[in-house]
Amino acid sequence: MPRWMIRFALSVLTALSLSGCPSLTQRSGLPPAVDRAEALEASGDEAGAARVYEDLAAQNSGADRNEFLLRAARAYLAAHRTEDATRMLGLSEATTLSADQRTERALLSAQAALERGQPQEASRQLAAIPEPRAGALAARYRDLKARAAQAPAQAGTPGAEAESAAHI
Repeated sequence: MPRWMIRFALSVLTALSLSGCPSLTQRSGLPPAVDRAEALEASGDEAGAARVYEDLAAQNSGADRNEFLLRAARAYLAAHRTEDATRMLGLSEATTLSADQRTERALLSAQAALERGQPQEASRQLAAIPEPRAGALAARYRDLKARAAQAPAQAGTPGAEAESAAHI
């Protein structure tokens, strides 16, 4: 058999064997760690999910990194770990955020302010962004705005408590 035929046959066999290799075809989607984080969230372990998202952010850059940082912040807030959420928001790169990510970051920051008992700061942050038009961001915006407006009345002030005690 001529040499060129052997080389050609080996080339064809190599090409065929590599065509089935998953690393050379299209990506299969999100990393398995994302599935694990989502499963932890679904089971109620928001802090565990946040740590996974934080690890994923450390392994990525650009828009993906920001997305995982925002997910980590959201999960930390759900776990009532406001300082960790604020830290995640501080690590996100404002210059590479999409418009939706900028809105998400502002909403999470306002939510963190509410969790810290700072409804005026939350209101200020919400007033600084345009109201989202529709969808989940719009619903969260309205919810946070209502919570910020109600927070002073719910929390009361020391003077108001003393005044109501005097009327008893």
